[in-house]
Formats: sequence, structure tokens, C-alpha cells
Amino acid sequence: MQPGAARRDQRFTRDALIEMSQRRTSRHFTIVTPDLAKRDVAIIGQFNNVECHSGLRVHATDTVEAHDMHMKWRARPSVAFAIVLEGSLDVWLGDQPMQLGHSDRPIGHIWSLTEPIELRRESRKGTRVRKVIISVPPDWLKSLIQDRVAPESGLQQLLNKHRATATWSPSRHALSLAEQIVNPDAMPKPLQTLAAEGKAVEIVREALAHLLLSDEQETAPEQNARDTARAQQIRRYLEENVDRSTSLQAIAHDVGMSVGAMQGIFKRAYKTTIGNFSRDLRLRRARTAIEQEGVSISEAAYLAGYTRPASFSTAFKRRYGLSPSAAKA
Repeated sequence: MQPGAARRDQRFTRDALIEMSQRRTSRHFTIVTPDLAKRDVAIIGQFNNVECHSGLRVHATDTVEAHDMHMKWRARPSVAFAIVLEGSLDVWLGDQPMQLGHSDRPIGHIWSLTEPIELRRESRKGTRVRKVIISVPPDWLKSLIQDRVAPESGLQQLLNKHRATATWSPSRHALSLAEQIVNPDAMPKPLQTLAAEGKAVEIVREALAHLLLSDEQETAPEQNARDTARAQQIRRYLEENVDRSTSLQAIAHDVGMSVGAMQGIFKRAYKTTIGNFSRDLRLRRARTAIEQEGVSISEAAYLAGYTRPASFSTAFKRRYGLSPSAAKA
């Protein structure tokens, strides 16, 4: 549900919240404080919990806390990818604190649990929280990357270190996917599960891309901290404006650099040009639209910035090794 949209809230009692959490394999879930009776309302709002065929678990909420609450539960090993669209919570991974969410903007979080652990969260009465948390089995990710990522990479270190955490700035596309998971279209349950799984995988892909691109930056010795921050600023701008056709001059103006300096900083950080990076972003957006939203080839070509579907099809096949019509099938 977009902010300001009409809400059809449900009232979840203490026992309903505990039962729902335990169904999601959050073992030994309890509300520590306050001391609520079985039928006392604990949380008001909407939940969308999906157990995906691939083993991913998707937990999405648009809720308001009915009390100042302290909860705890036992979690299994997993890697979690979260987008917090609104609100914030205080969370503890064992005795390690972590703020989930940001006070004034959406934010992405990643954390890794390599062994069972007690998790805790505290929230304030009246706090609205809109979030998506995608829990991935560690073996799922390890089989995905196998020997394709260096052992010393930030991604491998995050997977191998208990309670490792990271953050990223989700693109507008990822934020849109998170909104759609929080507020799914009405459809039969199997189709809703497939839709949520596809969107969740794309969010995980973007978060992993952030980690891998960060690794590339760290391997560039000539890249100082200031240039690294500026390269990240340019990349965030490109991701957040993927649906716009923007000139290099306009981008440079918006990020506060000259065209030459901007291009040099970005190329040193990511080993590609701004034009190639933007083209890849648009092709990815078009592929997602074809595979998950059912758009036509001509519509996808427009999304990718091509005026001729034939040119789009050529670029698409060069990038992905299959034609747009094959991706649509």
C-alpha cells in the first residue's frame, strides 16, 4: 500500500501474533513486555508471509504497534535481505544491536547468521513499520556463488561471519518491488507465491550486486575514500533514475560534478562507463517487466530506452543470450 492509500487493517492478538510467527519457523517466539492477555491486540495492520518453492521465506508487513513492545525468538542460520520502506525498530542479534530502518528514508539491510541465535526487537507504541525481509538458506547462496567469488571478497566474508551486517540504498525499482510484496494484487494463492518469489529474488540480486560492486571499488588502489563516496553517489543516482532518459550533462549537474570528473570517477570505481551501466540497468528493468509483469516487447523496448523493438531485441540477446520473446515464453 502506498503511503496515504486506504487501509483495511486487521487486529492481531497476542496469541495470533505468536502462532503466525511460529509458523514462520521463528521458534520460541514470545512477547516479553508488556504482559498481554491472549486476546489483547498486539499489532494492527497487514502481514504477507510467503514460503517460496526455492526455500526463500518472505515476511512483509504494514503495521502499527499497539504497545511499547519487546519480543524475542530463536532464529535458524540464514542470510536476510531487508528493505524498510517506513519506520524503524531496535533489533539485537544476540547482544549485538542493530537499528532496522531509517528515520527519514527507505534503506536496505543485509545480515548473516551462521548458527542458531536469539533475536530481540523493541518498538514504540504508534510506530508504523512497512518492511520486507527475505530470509535465504545459507546453502542456497553458497551454491549460487560457488567458486565464482574470491574467498576474501566482502560477499564471502559476510556469508562466513556470524552476525555480519551491511546496508545499501535500494533503487526505485527495488522499492517498487518491495511495495508490491507488502501489498500484493488479489490473485490465487499459488500465483501470489510465484509473484512474491520473483520479486524477492530480484531484490536479493540487487543487494548482492551492491556487495560485489563494493568489492570492485575496494580493489582499486587509486580510489580514495572521497572518490569512492562520489562513485557510490553517481551509482545511486543512476539506479534511482533508471526510468528517466538523462543526459551526462544533467547527471553531472545533479550530482555536483563536471562531466569529465564524473565519468573518470565512475570508470575507475566500476570498470565500466556510465552509459554502459545505465544501459544494463534499463535492460534489467525491461527483462523483469517481460518476465514478471507480462509487458509486450515494444513496451519493454520503451522501458529500456529504445525507439525500435528490433534494436532492443539485438541488445537484449547480446546481454542475456536469449531473445525477449524467449524470456516472455
